[in-house]
Amino acid sequence: MSRFTRELFRVREFDRRRRPSERVSASLRLDADRAIVKLGNREFFVRSEAFPELSFDVHDFALFGLAIVSSTANIEIDFDGPVSRGAVDALRRLSDAIELWTLSSISKPCVNVSEVVDDAPRDLSGRRLLCMSGGVDSTAAAITAKAEGFTHGLLIAGADYPSSTSPGFVELQARVRRIAERIGLELI
Repeated sequence: MSRFTRELFRVREFDRRRRPSERVSASLRLDADRAIVKLGNREFFVRSEAFPELSFDVHDFALFGLAIVSSTANIEIDFDGPVSRGAVDALRRLSDAIELWTLSSISKPCVNVSEVVDDAPRDLSGRRLLCMSGGVDSTAAAITAKAEGFTHGLLIAGADYPSSTSPGFVELQARVRRIAERIGLELI
């Protein structure tokens, strides 16, 4: 093994095990067409035209947004909103995958939840949504999901780009919209 390769593995191993740089509490507030998640001096929102007609018994959508912030900012987050067992399990699997990938640019998500609720029975006849990134894996998953009855795709602004107005995100959004349209999913 070359000196460079040994050093690369050493740096990645260190980055993988680093402790979060801070610990913050997160709260969620619903406001018209959006859910605003505030954590310390940061905040993000999830917006959809469907929000006024939806009820939010579980806040799984906030959990996954918090996981992204935790991973990219290397912070530990305490969240007291109700989340489903399925979402907690999915977050654990995501965390395991990030650890296996040994990515030095992100940390394992560290989100502590205080209220875990049983998964509600799913009505598979209604609207169903999956996240899309515009990549090959996401596109393949979307094709499969469409065949299984999914109706909507979700693209998250602020994960890879600072905002929905960033030129890179605008370009990504156009690409993902074209993919979603070809597959037959409505993009949110």
